[in-house]
Amino acid sequence: MSIGANVSVIAFGAILAFATHVHTPGLNVGAIGAVLIAVGVVGLVMQLTSLARQRKLTAVTVAQGSAVVVRPYDDRPGEPPYGDPDGEDGGF
Repeated sequence: MSIGANVSVIAFGAILAFATHVHTPGLNVGAIGAVLIAVGVVGLVMQLTSLARQRKLTAVTVAQGSAVVVRPYDDRPGEPPYGDPDGEDGGF
């Protein structure tokens, strides 16, 4: 779900939980609203965590000048897929 969808689920759950006064046998509308709020908050936290991880960047200075190359951050072990950052191959 996107951020907008999660906020919509939270808003709909809040409407059900706090703004409706429907009494039906066997169905608690307030409880359904609380569950929707919880699902929306969990989804929103997961979405924001995922976006924060995707936006992690690292900057490497190229040896031939003062240019800065910005590449996605990769915390996996092993060699980077983009060449030698020491400048032996121009940083690419």
